[in-house]
Amino acid sequence: MSHLVIEDLVSKFKQKLLVQRYAQNTIKTYGNCLTKFLTVFQKYQLETVNEKNIENYIIHLLEKEKISDAYQKQLLGTIGKFFEFFYDKSSTCMRSTPSVKRPHSQSTLVSRK
Repeated sequence: MSHLVIEDLVSKFKQKLLVQRYAQNTIKTYGNCLTKFLTVFQKYQLETVNEKNIENYIIHLLEKEKISDAYQKQLLGTIGKFFEFFYDKSSTCMRSTPSVKRPHSQSTLVSRK
């Protein structure tokens, strides 16, 4: 898959998001996430990408790039939407991909006297 093919897919993806009335910032973010994903998977036949491939990609990013849980969630949302739009397999492809669990923070109660 060439750089031009990636740009074309990202452009078509952004158009679909625009039609679904996604916010401009979301469209930009999802476009960036999709570009990163497609660049990594450019040697794959995208219709053959499965949940294990995506899971391994996310694990690699978690371990090597130390991505945040928010970015992980954006990537998963982007990849799921992409496969839903272009390959009609969002639910199948993303079913066993890990969901993002946010760490619980201890809130401190401050009382006024």
